[in-house]
Amino acid sequence: MDKHRQKLLLVVSGTVVFVLFALTVAAGFRRTQIWEVLLLCLAAGLAGVAFVLSLHRLSPLSLDLWEGKNQVKEVGQEVYQLARNLQQNVDRLLEERDRSELLRQTLVELSAAEDPRQELDRILHRAMRAVGARWGSILLIDEKGQLGEAFLTRSVESDQARLRTAKVLEKGFAGWVARNRRGSVIYDTLKDPRWLTFHEDEEKARSAVAVPFLPRERVLGVMVLSDPEPYRFDDADLTLLSQLGQQAAICLENAELYIAASSERRKLAAILAGTMDGVVAVDGKGEVILLNPAAEQALGVQAKEVVGQPVDKAIPHPELVSLFERALKGTEAVVGELVTEDGRVRNATISPITEVGWVAILHDVTYLKELDRVKSEFVATVSHDLRSPLTRLRGFADLIAEDPSLKPQQQEAVRRIQATVAEMTQLVNDLLELGEIEAGIGMEMSPCHLEEVVLEVVDSFLLQAQQAGLTLRTEIEGALGTIRGNAARLRQVVANLLDNAIKYTPAGGSVTVRLSRKGREIVLSVADTGIGIAAQDQEQLFQKFYRIKSPQTAGVPGTGLGLAIARSIIEQHGGRIWVRSAPGQGSTFAFALPSVGELGAPAERMSSS
Repeated sequence: MDKHRQKLLLVVSGTVVFVLFALTVAAGFRRTQIWEVLLLCLAAGLAGVAFVLSLHRLSPLSLDLWEGKNQVKEVGQEVYQLARNLQQNVDRLLEERDRSELLRQTLVELSAAEDPRQELDRILHRAMRAVGARWGSILLIDEKGQLGEAFLTRSVESDQARLRTAKVLEKGFAGWVARNRRGSVIYDTLKDPRWLTFHEDEEKARSAVAVPFLPRERVLGVMVLSDPEPYRFDDADLTLLSQLGQQAAICLENAELYIAASSERRKLAAILAGTMDGVVAVDGKGEVILLNPAAEQALGVQAKEVVGQPVDKAIPHPELVSLFERALKGTEAVVGELVTEDGRVRNATISPITEVGWVAILHDVTYLKELDRVKSEFVATVSHDLRSPLTRLRGFADLIAEDPSLKPQQQEAVRRIQATVAEMTQLVNDLLELGEIEAGIGMEMSPCHLEEVVLEVVDSFLLQAQQAGLTLRTEIEGALGTIRGNAARLRQVVANLLDNAIKYTPAGGSVTVRLSRKGREIVLSVADTGIGIAAQDQEQLFQKFYRIKSPQTAGVPGTGLGLAIARSIIEQHGGRIWVRSAPGQGSTFAFALPSVGELGAPAERMSSS
């Protein structure tokens, strides 16, 4: 075998031996990646070359393999240095792998924990092992910036532990980190005023590192690690702990939000369980998502059986289902009245709830309904009994007014008596009529065209509008279809709205009657350019006997029952009535009735002044 072949064989043999050794070592690490194995083999191979080169000084073959000892020495040193650098890189990569694994395990445990605070003690010990710290602590901070829970590894008497940790948080290193909202390293505690030393400690800390738990704006806590050796920690440790602290902070914040949400949910459940009003909630798709015990009793269903079902299948109550269907098609609250399964009368108010859907409140008004019935009977009885005396008074006043011997002052007194009797008679008639409407008397329903009703009423008010100096317009938009109603009562409603609009609109203004179809409803509106109505008055306009008290309305006659009668008639038709107005900007009164027939031809437009 020649010298060159001997040299080659020796180098290859040494390299193979070292690579095999490296593979044996790598096999001991279960999580070693393939690239790490290759890097380790490369380092081992170079180390083998270096080893062979170092042996040439002890072998007789070395005299013939290379010429010049200086050259061999330089090559050997370079190979050694390269092998060392590679080994350092491998060590660094393995260290980074271990730290990445630490972060991964921590994130998994924190995410899986129902309350991440229960995992903080384990995280603290893991962080200490990762950076080689002797002691550690985690101090949680509440919303007021005060010390909450504390996790300590250093043995301290319980009565002193809270005082010490509170002092550290106020004046020590942990407090500095919390106030400055960033991590920091103390290389030598004897040279850094941020570190507080306690005389009762047998062994003093000489170096420390601390990071805040800062998910967003509020610092949730601080982790402090310390060691009896100075310069124990470096920037790499700070980076690792900062990443660990960020993970813990996010999980802690999520836990706080979860605990707060759970607490609010329990409070809401207690409120819903304790309220006497029924509560039914549906989502945007119309599926039931909540039913409280009062609603279960009122509707005769169980929440566990109907939650998740469409409202029309979940609730065996056609009136309430109809109200929900109306609400789901619009954006405004829907109000109605129904008799529930338990025989009670309830007002149902269905309101939109942002990002939830719709919520119905079922308020028991049975007692109020009974009181209202008794009151209505009393008023009807009294009103009926007043008719005869009022008729006689009117007759006597008319006879006296025909006496030619009356002086002007006496004639004025008689006119006042006649006007007062007329007002009282109108009030009695309105009361009796309202009682009949509420009782459903004279409310026979049949198919009718609302445009015919409107045109007939508008025609009867043309002269009154002209005398008041107003422009009266009618706008009928497209084909409307038919409704099921009482034409005479509907004429009464339209006439009442028109009469009010003309009375409260100054000369030179206008009144517009508009009729249109909105989905399955026919909507009539009467808009004027009159004095307008304040918001606080709008809420009570449809109540019995309510009249707006202002200088502009003081001289306008009325009983305060017209709009109450109109509302009662519209509700008897299954519709709704409302007003939109602002002082000085006119008013728009409108009502909507359900359409039941096919669309018809558009009615003729008319405009008069």
